[in-house]
Amino acid sequence: SRVPSSSVPVMVIPYDSNKVLVNLLSSWSGTAIKRTLTTKFWWFSLVMFASIGVLANRYMEHYYAIEFKGVASYAAATFGALFTYQITWYNGNCYSRFDKSWLAGVTGMARLNDLGVQVYSHLCYDHGLCCEVLRLMHLANHLLYFDFAAVPGWDVAERRHLATRGELEFLKSIAVRGELVGLAPWYQAVCWAMRLVSREVHSGRLQPALGLALDRTICQWRQNTTLPPLIQQTPIPLPYYHLMIFELIMFHLVLSCRLALELTPEDGRLPIGPLGWSTVAYILITLTVDSMLWAAIIMSEAWGDDPTDLPAGLLLLTPWVSHRALLAGDPGDGGGLPAPGWDDEEEDERPLF
Repeated sequence: SRVPSSSVPVMVIPYDSNKVLVNLLSSWSGTAIKRTLTTKFWWFSLVMFASIGVLANRYMEHYYAIEFKGVASYAAATFGALFTYQITWYNGNCYSRFDKSWLAGVTGMARLNDLGVQVYSHLCYDHGLCCEVLRLMHLANHLLYFDFAAVPGWDVAERRHLATRGELEFLKSIAVRGELVGLAPWYQAVCWAMRLVSREVHSGRLQPALGLALDRTICQWRQNTTLPPLIQQTPIPLPYYHLMIFELIMFHLVLSCRLALELTPEDGRLPIGPLGWSTVAYILITLTVDSMLWAAIIMSEAWGDDPTDLPAGLLLLTPWVSHRALLAGDPGDGGGLPAPGWDDEEEDERPLF
């Protein structure tokens, strides 16, 4: 894929797939190889390889090393094949989780954008009602993502004029020390928005078919936006991961033994050539194999602060900014009247959007 324009927000790190060498030599931020080089496990494996090499060079006769090479080669090939099968399965499932999280996130954002179009069109007879429905939906969207990130978002919701102080106090009262008491705050905000739409249908001001369209869009937003937290909280079963890590450790061990056998002295001198080639081979093989694991782990954790993570902030801000601009003027008369609370500091208690 080509690098998008710098003026266009991107979801993850952009790169030009046509520039192979440029990406290989210059694009290291967020890569699996860089992550591997910072792990204690990989550096410990180098120490293990060096230790086994020293022991083989000092205490093993060259004759016995030749005898053991066949066994060590067979063991290294076996564990390498087993780990390759396991890591292929693990990578596929981790990318599937990443893809599903991305699809759910952007679909939720799309449903929120759809809701803006529907509210602007179907509720145009009441500008204040348009602002209230979208305000509550954006409040729910913010609270859900902040709950997913396990950080309080009350100050952001207040600063962005998504809730009154009374609403915030009520929502805080149903969350005690991070433990939800019967109802999630974001879910309550969605219910408030749905109740406003339902009242319009029952009062006869909104046709039932249009109310149903709004209902479906809100439900589709909820169904998609709540998927990323559920995916993140449900990792790939531990037995698969545990077995794969065991196979990786055994592969490191038997590969160290196999390459260390090349360091046994044939005539009492240290074999400089085999020492260099064995060290380079071990570093390249283990770096590649461990990076395959870390590539999968990076994909399995699609949300966070890593450069390759999906940006929750973009999914929050894009529809919010669009709807603020959309409702800056009253759709009823087109006179550009300010939305309720738009830069209005005198009525701070009023729901703002």
